[in-house]
Amino acid sequence: TQTEPLMYIDGLFIPETSDLSTKVIGTIGWLNPENILAIEVYNAINAPMQYSQGLNKGVLLIWTKH
Repeated sequence: TQTEPLMYIDGLFIPETSDLSTKVIGTIGWLNPENILAIEVYNAINAPMQYSQGLNKGVLLIWTKH
């Protein structure tokens, strides 16, 4: 079974939807790639505790320039 990572933009949690493509397009499709400062990707084992919420899931952190 494949699980979606927990997603955050500038530290704010982005709730899950039914599938990843809807989540990415629907939630951050408005985000201009030129405004992205960094993207951090963590697997379930190495995810920072404050973002993993104690769940066995990966974490995607997106940081913007603003």
